[in-house]
Amino acid sequence: MGRVIRYGSVLGIVGVLLYLLGPGLRASREAARRTHCNKHLKILGLALHNYSDFYGSLPPAYVADENGKRMHSWRVLILPYLDRADLYAAYRFDEPWDGPNNSKLADQMPYLFRCPSSVQRDGMTNYQCVTGPGTAFPGAHSVALSEITDGVSHTLLVTEVDRRSVHWMQPKDIPLDKAYQFLQDRAHTGGVHMLLCDGSVKFLNENVNAMTYRHLLTIRDGHLPGEF
Repeated sequence: MGRVIRYGSVLGIVGVLLYLLGPGLRASREAARRTHCNKHLKILGLALHNYSDFYGSLPPAYVADENGKRMHSWRVLILPYLDRADLYAAYRFDEPWDGPNNSKLADQMPYLFRCPSSVQRDGMTNYQCVTGPGTAFPGAHSVALSEITDGVSHTLLVTEVDRRSVHWMQPKDIPLDKAYQFLQDRAHTGGVHMLLCDGSVKFLNENVNAMTYRHLLTIRDGHLPGEF
């Protein structure tokens, strides 16, 4: 009986310790996930810059067919610069992203397209650009880095979302008029990571001023965002 009591006491102590240490352990794990998310975006930034070096511009947000239908995403276009030339070669540009052949690639999303803190199902990406007039990804046509006259260190290239994630091959991103609203859709506490056009990554506070955020999204409105 004494041995059982001692065993129960040990379990009780362990339980108390786990309870006390729990918040710290969770915070430590989230800090590690934030670090990895930051690294993912930096690698995506390097891939986008390598694409720009080769083609003279950033990729378009999407490739459209002759009728304007969105067919392929910028995420597919940068695969060769993410060491996934094999996946790029397997992808067919003569059919939509969800066509018969391309659908077979749906579960082969590069891990870099997923935030480690996300709870979304496999194949869904957290990293999206903001699309619309005046942004670095206006739509089916490309923007050169030299066109970003507000400064590449003051202009957003890619940001993260969580619940509004999309399939990694889907040519769909954040529309400019919904961007500030999407800022609240985050996997991390307190804000989101964003990749700037100079390749740097910053953590944007969730309470950032709407006008400041708007200036971050545009490439040549003549206004710098200030502190963010």
